[in-house]
Amino acid sequence: MIEEEITYPEIREILDDSDISNEQKVEKLKLLLSDERQLQRAASESNMNSADGKNARLRHLELALEALGVDIASPEDTKAATL
Repeated sequence: MIEEEITYPEIREILDDSDISNEQKVEKLKLLLSDERQLQRAASESNMNSADGKNARLRHLELALEALGVDIASPEDTKAATL
């Protein structure tokens, strides 16, 4: 099961929270996903570009959303690259 692969505590807590609806879980995870994508974008534009686990956290957020039945395609996925 995809959820078992998710090891980040913050993501795991959201998925395991039985006091909130799936819609609320999706909302929280999408907010984290957006934040993580912004951090990655900023890091890629920086002179000091280090992966330091950022790609893994982003992937775990995507897996969590997929586990909740969400299509995680980003608007950036369908746009042409810009300079």
